Amino acid sequence: LAYVSWRFVEQPFRDRKRFGRKWIFTFSVAGIAVFATVAALGYQYKGLPSRFPQRDADLLVSFEERGQYVMSRHQSYQKAGPFDSKSGFKLLIIGDSYSQDLVNVLHEGQLLRNANIRVRFIPKLCQVYQGDEPLTKFIKPGEARQCSDSNYYDGLKELVAEADAVLVALSWQKWAAERLAVSLERLGITSRANYIVIGVKSVGYINRAAYTRMSSSEKSAYRNPVASDRTKLNLILAQSVGDSHVVDLQALICGPSAERCPLFDEQGALLSHDGYHLTAAGARYLGERLAKDPVFARLLSAAER
Repeated sequence: LAYVSWRFVEQPFRDRKRFGRKWIFTFSVAGIAVFATVAALGYQYKGLPSRFPQRDADLLVSFEERGQYVMSRHQSYQKAGPFDSKSGFKLLIIGDSYSQDLVNVLHEGQLLRNANIRVRFIPKLCQVYQGDEPLTKFIKPGEARQCSDSNYYDGLKELVAEADAVLVALSWQKWAAERLAVSLERLGITSRANYIVIGVKSVGYINRAAYTRMSSSEKSAYRNPVASDRTKLNLILAQSVGDSHVVDLQALICGPSAERCPLFDEQGALLSHDGYHLTAAGARYLGERLAKDPVFARLLSAAER
């Protein structure tokens, strides 16, 4: 290839008798225009998804659109103020983007539909941590300052005290999971009758291009390998606060073999676009299973009283 490029591209174009400056300039501008037009059309028509079969349409949704789905409903709750004292069942959801997922699971699964929901976003970097050890023991000093200087915990204890139930959902780090009992106690969460720690989840590495060759039945039957760290973290959470307060999402999504997980629902719709966060189909899939979990079922029963 190097020789062919040198012989038939470089050498001819170095011959000024064959290709003058004006000709090269015109050819270059025309080439740029052609490629710019193709790029603009590709962008305008979103990569021409019509070239793929309809069964693969779900794989072609952009990461931007998927990410917006994860965040948007949660953000609408962030704008709400304190609980209305006259409202019904008061539900507080605390956490990072996994708590955004949880809001979508409740919505798509039609769970706690009449609850008065409030949310408090705490980034994965900071975790939910209220221990005696300095944050710099676990994260970089600059990141620790970012967490300490924020207003993530302003008024949180008051919200906890008003809530009928508290759900805490994060992409848990081992150090925070091991110290979770103390953190929850200092925030007043363990004094509530109904509180649940939502475990971590993953369906493994997503390679969307590879799945375009699958039929809908092949997709629904496919099981993706997942690293065992999710299961280990959920065990640490259960050891920290007790089985009766932890929902293991990994087990709910993947079943008994939590290290091989479905990527698609029964109709072949994608459950997660990045391996960790849920699509609308994934939120419905998990919502159906969450309603049957014994720990969460007790919360549903309390909300109906």
